[in-house]
Amino acid sequence: MAILGQFDEAESLYIESIRSAKEHRFVHEQGIASELAGMFFYERGLHQKACTFLKHSIDCYNEWGALAVSRVSDTF
Repeated sequence: MAILGQFDEAESLYIESIRSAKEHRFVHEQGIASELAGMFFYERGLHQKACTFLKHSIDCYNEWGALAVSRVSDTF
């Protein structure tokens, strides 16, 4: 959707993906979806919103045990 310029739809899909991953207890998928959403919002110039999603991805990676990924991500 983002590639097609349908940014509102893309935002909804990112958020739904994160919600679904959380609901089904796939913390690694929640982290990945949050990271991708953060990059999406950053590219759109919504830096505060991007920061929120990127921090959430770090929390998910830490919970999952992917400490190397969270350490690298935490440097932004």
